[in-house]
Amino acid sequence: MYFKPIRYRTRSYLRDWYSYYIKYKLRSRIQLDSFSIVMRVPFGQMALIEYKIINKYELEIIEPEKAEKLLRLVYPWRRREFKQYFKNNSVCLVGKKGDQIVSYGWNSIGKVDPKIQRELDLNIPMGPKDIWGVDIVVAPPYRGRGVGFSAFQHVNDYWKAKGMEYLYDCVSVRNRGSLKLHKRVGFKPIYIHYLHRWFGFQKSNLMPIDEHSISLANKAAKGINIGFLWK
Repeated sequence: MYFKPIRYRTRSYLRDWYSYYIKYKLRSRIQLDSFSIVMRVPFGQMALIEYKIINKYELEIIEPEKAEKLLRLVYPWRRREFKQYFKNNSVCLVGKKGDQIVSYGWNSIGKVDPKIQRELDLNIPMGPKDIWGVDIVVAPPYRGRGVGFSAFQHVNDYWKAKGMEYLYDCVSVRNRGSLKLHKRVGFKPIYIHYLHRWFGFQKSNLMPIDEHSISLANKAAKGINIGFLWK
């Protein structure tokens, strides 16, 4: 899920439509071999960042009845996903700079969001004080400015104040940038998740972190160095 361009561009519109429906939806339903790293970090133990970065951005909780201003920022086909998250009682945490939305993320309490659970056949044992993080997405003009760290810090402060214990997330082994960010924030791998899908047949395997599963994950990364995760 991404922000659409501020200015309407047919090329951007068509590229996102193709990526979503053909490369993601259609291909994942026909054939999929996916390895992901399930990680968690205790609230209160996230790596801190510079206060001057934190101070630039504010956190706002978006309720379903206030969702329209967020829905305007994404393409129509992605709005359906947003509405599904709201229907599942997931919480949307928005990062703001003044009146400008610069990031958003979805959290669900005590369980994997049902939509993610269905799509990935992912069942993680979680407690009532655990939070599942679906996404943190940063607007293109603000990437590389510490917004991702700021978002994690605000999420940490918000849920810690409510007595929550752990933040969970799941990241593809091919997404090295996100894996590095999670590692720097303080996340530690706890499972490796494998999903195989072939024309309606689906097999899922949640593996503990050991030599065998690490070897499979490193191989699935296809040349992308993820060795830093295991240190």
